[in-house]
Amino acid sequence: ATAADSVNVLRREELIFPDGGDDFRFKHALVQEAVYNSLLPTRQEELHERVAEALEREHVEQLAAWTEVLAYHYSRTRRSEKTVTYLALAGRKSLNVYSLEEAEQRFRHTLELLDRVPDCAEGAIFVDVLLNLSRVYYFRGKIKCVVLLGERYLSRVEALRDGHSLSRFLFETGYAHLLAGRPDVGKALLERALDIAEAGCDDEGIGYACMGLMWNYTFWEPASARNNAINDMRRLGQRALEIGKRLGDVWLITKTLGAFSTEASIWGRPNEVRRFDDQLLELSRETEDTRAKSEAMFRVAFSRISSGDYEDAIEHANMSLSLSLSPIDWLFARQAK
Repeated sequence: ATAADSVNVLRREELIFPDGGDDFRFKHALVQEAVYNSLLPTRQEELHERVAEALEREHVEQLAAWTEVLAYHYSRTRRSEKTVTYLALAGRKSLNVYSLEEAEQRFRHTLELLDRVPDCAEGAIFVDVLLNLSRVYYFRGKIKCVVLLGERYLSRVEALRDGHSLSRFLFETGYAHLLAGRPDVGKALLERALDIAEAGCDDEGIGYACMGLMWNYTFWEPASARNNAINDMRRLGQRALEIGKRLGDVWLITKTLGAFSTEASIWGRPNEVRRFDDQLLELSRETEDTRAKSEAMFRVAFSRISSGDYEDAIEHANMSLSLSLSPIDWLFARQAK
């Protein structure tokens, strides 16, 4: 029997109904489940693979819109390489719209599959999943989870012998150690990230390592080394800012300006604070990046607190709260308020 014959039988039995165009839907989810479970596992796998391959052929120019569906079907086959590819792409889509719980779930499932079948994807995909999952953990305030990723996977990233991948992963783990209150470990990892990136003339790696080290000098350098720390921080920050602008990396620019603003606020230089916060606001206008605007608003709120302008501080904190796309942004905005 052809597929059309099978469809006609199901329609006559009123088990499926037209759902627009050439699509059909089952009368009830339980009916769908019963029909599916009546198939042998080998038949289920065959059908999932055929559906996925048909979708790839039909939507070859629009695969990005079908990543979730393709990941679902391939995950029910033995095509691990396809599952990893589409599951990672689906995770990135979720991250781009700050659907963080969904993104975490997808990246974790991808990583679990890469653990079970290490050879099913190239090293670049593996590292990309680690970096994206680290960013999700950061946005969700799960800093310890980033540290654990570093402890578990650093040796595997090192084994790839790819300087760019290693430098970026060292940044993520080093930055997480700083945020977790382990500056000695964090600084060493970030310095190593910078050395590797400089050896490979890797602008992105240099920019991220410099930004991470800025935050180390802002919070963790001893008072006795204060003068040198200021100079080092400014030098690192200028490099990070130039690279961020050249690459169009809004997150790198935002965190660099944030470090400048924080350091100036801690040491009582309000004019510099306003200057950096104004740059953040301008960045958010130019890029229409909501996260940059949210961060600019809570930083403005903190600076207004320092100057005693409490009503303006509350107004900016409320604006930041309304724009917050992640728990960590919301936490800072709430603290400002």
